[in-house]
Amino acid sequence: MKYKILVSGGNSALLRDFFVSAVDFSCMSTSTYWADICAHCELFKPNAFVCIVEYVDIPLITQIKRLKATEE
Repeated sequence: MKYKILVSGGNSALLRDFFVSAVDFSCMSTSTYWADICAHCELFKPNAFVCIVEYVDIPLITQIKRLKATEE
């Protein structure tokens, strides 16, 4: 069984590199919109969430912390 990773980010080159490098994992990408992240977590049920950011986005980090708290 492969671990599932949900990946998000705006840099398509980094996302592509992540997918190419993570051959031992089942990966799915999502946008950085909160509703999309929640929907993909609900449907895909990932073991991990990776958010590739190019700059510090405080509202996004706050939302991700909230998602982590609800999933625990």
